[in-house]
Amino acid sequence: MTAPARLIGVLAALAASPAAAEAFLCNNVNADGSTFNDGCGACSAASAARWPGPTVTFHFDRDQAPSAAGVSAARWSSDVDRLIAAWSGVAGSALVVVDGGDAVGRSWDADEAAHEVFWAMTDQAWIEATGTAPNGGVRGATSRAYACDQDADGRREPYRDADVILNGAPSSGLVWNCQGTGCASSLTVAMHELGHALGLGHPCAECQDALMGAVGVLNHDRPLPEDLLSLLALYGESPQALGGPCAADGDCQSGFVCTDFAMPSRTLRYCSRACGAGCPEGFVCDDDGNCAHASSEDAALPGPLEACDYTCQDDCIHLGGPGQAEPGCYICLAGRDGDNDAACVAGCSVSSGAGCAVDEFCRPLAGDEGACEPKQQAGDFCTPLFVCASPLQCVGGSCQTACDAGSCADPDEFCTQLAGVDVCTDGHAGAGCDSLSDCDEPGFVCTGFTENRCWQRCADVACPSDEVCADIDPVGELCIVVADTGESCAPFNTVCARSGDTCVRPQSVCSEGCDPDSGCDDGDECTLVSGSWLCMPPAPVGEGEGEGEGEGEGEGDGEGEGEPSGEGEGEGEAPCSCGAPLDAGWGLALGLLALRRRPRGRG
Repeated sequence: MTAPARLIGVLAALAASPAAAEAFLCNNVNADGSTFNDGCGACSAASAARWPGPTVTFHFDRDQAPSAAGVSAARWSSDVDRLIAAWSGVAGSALVVVDGGDAVGRSWDADEAAHEVFWAMTDQAWIEATGTAPNGGVRGATSRAYACDQDADGRREPYRDADVILNGAPSSGLVWNCQGTGCASSLTVAMHELGHALGLGHPCAECQDALMGAVGVLNHDRPLPEDLLSLLALYGESPQALGGPCAADGDCQSGFVCTDFAMPSRTLRYCSRACGAGCPEGFVCDDDGNCAHASSEDAALPGPLEACDYTCQDDCIHLGGPGQAEPGCYICLAGRDGDNDAACVAGCSVSSGAGCAVDEFCRPLAGDEGACEPKQQAGDFCTPLFVCASPLQCVGGSCQTACDAGSCADPDEFCTQLAGVDVCTDGHAGAGCDSLSDCDEPGFVCTGFTENRCWQRCADVACPSDEVCADIDPVGELCIVVADTGESCAPFNTVCARSGDTCVRPQSVCSEGCDPDSGCDDGDECTLVSGSWLCMPPAPVGEGEGEGEGEGEGEGDGEGEGEPSGEGEGEGEAPCSCGAPLDAGWGLALGLLALRRRPRGRG
């Protein structure tokens, strides 16, 4: 009898369920918490299907990737190298994954002689391979072929074939580059799918401590202990070496003992020893003084205001959360503080403000859903929804200090009227203004783009180190901040360098809006940033991590799954344009206010 050849993975977000023992296809946990039955009888490490030899060759199509959806060919090729290394470099495992070159046939569940990994680049390619609609939420699928036990040795027959297809179909609506938040990474999805191709199943419906979970919770860039134990159960030594699964000390090689390691979903048992002089590569010394799998630390969820890339502690969306941002839970949000770094912030109600501390306001996300942010400080951008900290007032789009009986506590400030409100200002750079008299002349001038501020003149004075002096007709020489596409434009005097770019609020980032279906020019990628589609530079290929979400599976004539993939992030420097002449493409159109002056008094 031949076991099913493929299962289609369905991306879902369900409540967490307890993890099972080592997970293979034959005891795979579906996204709804049910267990898959391949029809071949009992399932265990001794009876699960695996490849016949320690070396498995896959063919990868490195040239075709959905660049319009955020995965360049260069990034995808880097993903391939990383996932091969991740599954081949497991301590105690005999398994070696080999790159056999190009996936020439790009065949999924068709040619048993070619084990291929590739992207579906058209809607039709995805439909023909998987039989599902591209926009069904499935990010990837794996086909595998093996038969039930034929020779009475108690184990299912070896794998004959396995292919992986990733969903790059234009109509999928999937986003693979959202600056690390809110979407799965290509690396994570591909690594998860290759895990299936090697014989691993889902150990849980939704859990933070397994790359192979049915529903993605974190963007992992390497297998976690739960995944490693499943792999070692199939391809590890006997008895097991350090890190191998065990039930008792006798399952471990001499010098190791079967040790309990508490993880968020369940307690794992594997062979270990005291750290002593240290642990070998791939292991770390845990709090109990035992050598633990190094990826154990990847299962920890970030807490309030800590950096995140997908999921937080007490998450609003994942791990059984309410499914929306609301008081009492947290979301991973980018675009805070004028940059695109993501952090875990509290959910809140926009209408009532519930969920936020007294020094926070509820930033609108969608409908009544919001995220708590620190209240805006003096000189910060403000609106009726972007609230100023007390006792500041929102005047002319910026937070200002109100005058007390016409005088100001700071002797360097004077009381003037802006937009009908008496406020204190020093008339220096960034101060709100209605006329030239509101600025400290002659060193500052009142002008602006959409809101008037005092700008520093630089004909006779040097600009701050992070600003440049620009001759802007008809205003004259002013100090400005120059920002490239994707960089912060939070400072009031920021000029976006690229022609056509604008400072997008409230993200405060220089960008050009885009349509995800048509993409961007000049190599930029149409990226979802805090709910807005913006043209952003592609994430550099190199250092970094990424991971994605998992998916469930359905029954069919075979097995397979879809998962998210992760992208790497790298670091790099943009060339410095310090001292360079202004590009006419910047299109600086500053409105000079030279119409009136009015007396002012210092209090």
